[in-house]
Amino acid sequence: MIPCISTLCLLILVLLKSNTTRCSFTQIVKPGEKLEWWQTTVIYQILPFSFKDSNGDGIGDFNGITNSMDYFTDTGIGTLWLAPFYKSPMLDAGYDIVDHEQVNPLFGKMADFDKMVKKIKAKGMILTKTRGLTHSLAPLFILMDNLPHLSRNALIKVSCPTGLNLIVDFVPNHTSDQHEWFKKSVRKESPYDDYYIWRDASSWNGSEPVPPNNWVIEVLRFWLNRGIDGVKIDSMAHLAEDPYFRDEPVVQPRLPLYDYGRYNHTHTLNHDENFILAREFRAVLDEYKKRDGKTRLMTVDARGPTNLLMKYCGNDSNVGTHFPMNFNLLDVDHQWKATDLAKAIRATWDNLPPGCWPNWILILASCYIQVSSHDHPRFNDRVGSEMADASNMLTLLLPGTAITYYGDEIGMEDYKALGKEDLAIIDKKDFFRTPFQWDDSHQAGFSTATKTWLPVNPNFWNVNLARAKRDDNSHYKVYKRLVETRQTPTGQYGDLLTYVPSEWVFAFTR
Repeated sequence: MIPCISTLCLLILVLLKSNTTRCSFTQIVKPGEKLEWWQTTVIYQILPFSFKDSNGDGIGDFNGITNSMDYFTDTGIGTLWLAPFYKSPMLDAGYDIVDHEQVNPLFGKMADFDKMVKKIKAKGMILTKTRGLTHSLAPLFILMDNLPHLSRNALIKVSCPTGLNLIVDFVPNHTSDQHEWFKKSVRKESPYDDYYIWRDASSWNGSEPVPPNNWVIEVLRFWLNRGIDGVKIDSMAHLAEDPYFRDEPVVQPRLPLYDYGRYNHTHTLNHDENFILAREFRAVLDEYKKRDGKTRLMTVDARGPTNLLMKYCGNDSNVGTHFPMNFNLLDVDHQWKATDLAKAIRATWDNLPPGCWPNWILILASCYIQVSSHDHPRFNDRVGSEMADASNMLTLLLPGTAITYYGDEIGMEDYKALGKEDLAIIDKKDFFRTPFQWDDSHQAGFSTATKTWLPVNPNFWNVNLARAKRDDNSHYKVYKRLVETRQTPTGQYGDLLTYVPSEWVFAFTR
């Protein structure tokens, strides 16, 4: 057997001879410069209906999240990102909102939401300091336990009274057709007739248009006043409409008339007015920072070329979002070639303007890092479960803000065998929205109900948090060590070097 140190030297030699790219992180932050909470945090996306059921009705709820605070802090999660929880008929996973200032009774009452926010604020977060590893992070695909300076015994936990943070999905682009405003707008009642953009349709199929709205600032303040720490603005690229109401060019004529993929959305995406709206939203969030000194985070969900999306960041005199979601890693195909991966990282870095922060989504990202999401299949199902640790290494060790979709830390997989009778929301999207797998008991510990809103993935007997905690080499244990490594000076300030020794081998160092 070749000694570990010899293997490491051999790998370093191979990397030195490979295609190497340096991304200087000092262009964004200087060593020793104080970083804000949203820059060093791990953001954890939660679907409220799938995380934890507290009352036995088979649906996750606010109290289930409130009762799980120890899990977040023990794992090192610093920020919770809550998917839509507003009053809704739930025909589109909660994005079809009936009342933007009311919570969905499926998840509890407003008092339960307020109690959850209070618990989040009060909860002390566990951060870590690491001996060694202050000057470099080892190549991505080296087993961490084979490196002495990454030994689990080298990690020292320290308490940090920062508390958790909460950001929420903010949906200003559209409402449900059951929203009271929409009903009044249909009846042309003032002032609601001006809340929506009305235009004679070029064709009819019994459906109504879904226009943007201009009433959202007070809704944003409503939730900021209830204690949220920021927002992810949904469908930001769609807010402004084409003033000429032109039809989109058809690029996939075989798709149904109302299928989004049928068209090239040249007339309805990323209008200049959207960049102005981003600055207006940011101004509202900054009002709250002026009051207490704490930044309220703003990120936007938009699609388009990287250089165009970075316009949402604004400039020094007109600041916009802290970062737009970066989908470059999401767009790497399922084969995940090293060459394509390196290009995606490079494309992000080369287009990063001053003042905009890096983040990554592996198969959904931008200057932040995320591998899966509520709208995209889990990473394990795109490239294989054996890549789970590698994907978490990318999202947690690349420079920038890290985002984790609930369950990815324990290696949850899509439940592709769901039958048509099981699909609760929108066809195949439900495959990766199944309940969190806490243990191997009834309903994976998610609920005491006989039937849950979606069936639990039957692999819960093997893939669950309790089992992962008992295994030192589980995905969860690796995930925790990666979160701890993020807190080192190199994890927060180090430059990035990427290596592509071959088409199928990618590595990076910090």
